[in-house]
Amino acid sequence: MFTEKLLKKNGFEVRGPEKSTSGYDRFVNNKKCEIKFSLATRNKKNNEIIDKDSFIMNHVSKEKDWDFLLFIGINPEPNDMRILWFKNEDFKNNCSVCFNIQQGGKKIENDDYMCTKINELSNCEWVHEGLDSLKEIMFN
Repeated sequence: MFTEKLLKKNGFEVRGPEKSTSGYDRFVNNKKCEIKFSLATRNKKNNEIIDKDSFIMNHVSKEKDWDFLLFIGINPEPNDMRILWFKNEDFKNNCSVCFNIQQGGKKIENDDYMCTKINELSNCEWVHEGLDSLKEIMFN
């Protein structure tokens, strides 16, 4: 578990969910955390090139039981990551800004959103960047 190791290395307490069907992935400092992870995508014109900071965040739900979502995007360079996080309430109030209903979502009325505009998302005032900003709310 890369994400769990990363969080623990940065001083967070991490443990598994109460049950396997929960609407979140881990407890992080006793808060329900949904974790999303993406590798940078390939360039559409030249499949040999991987575009830095070009990520896709899939399957984000308003109705699942999570307090905050942690997104980790991995770029081609091993230590070059984008770490974003936001609260569920902020997502519910602002998801139409950068998220779209996932394929089939409107037809089958599912609660599944995706974001391909991670750079735009990172500029939203309700989205926070880095683990240090997460520490500020978790440890204060």
